Amino acid sequence: MEVTREQLMAYEEIRQSGITNMFDTKTVIEESDGYLNKETVSTIMKGFGTNFETLMEKYPDVKEEVANGRGLLGLVG
Repeated sequence: MEVTREQLMAYEEIRQSGITNMFDTKTVIEESDGYLNKETVSTIMKGFGTNFETLMEKYPDVKEEVANGRGLLGLVG
């Protein structure tokens, strides 16, 4: 499954916000405003270290954008 920049940004924004445990996929999906579904969350989390790093290399600006409050959901910043 291909993870889009927007999906990764929504996931990272929820992760950085600390509003839920990322293993609580139901809440992660609910908080994503429709950007994430079960399959997408599973894909991002699968082998989290390796897969997440690969996605961050593909979309290198996401972590900084979210950290600086320029995410999609308005949760961080």
